[in-house]
Amino acid sequence: MFKKLKKQIFFLVVSFLALSTIGCNMQQPKTKQSETKKQEAKKKEEKPKITKALNITFTTDPKTIKQNKETTLKVTLQKDAKPVNDATIELEIWHKGDKKHQMINCKKTKDGVYTCKKIFKRKGEYYVTIHATTKETHQMVNEQLIIK
Repeated sequence: MFKKLKKQIFFLVVSFLALSTIGCNMQQPKTKQSETKKQEAKKKEEKPKITKALNITFTTDPKTIKQNKETTLKVTLQKDAKPVNDATIELEIWHKGDKKHQMINCKKTKDGVYTCKKIFKRKGEYYVTIHATTKETHQMVNEQLIIK
């Protein structure tokens, strides 16, 4: 009697598991499946948006920088040979070997020209990373300065 009951319970458990597995693996209704296929096809058709690089030029005034003298740092920003006027320009400046970096915001002074002023307290080698940010991109350029 118990053997027969055990067989029936075993059969019910195996049948339940089989039906559960089949139910989980059933395909989606055709409407959802066709929508999914359309979305996948659309993604394949879409090309990634490639942004043209900014042309970043960095200069100083005076060209030879002296310790404890005010220096104008100038960034000229262009894209497709046209001035870029809607950018945010930050200069990240540090002395060679220093771990502490200083961030300076530049202001737009002319068409595509951004400037800021700095007094270098120490002689030696400095590094400048120019951070140019527009609606479309963030670009960085590294420069080196020698303070005399």
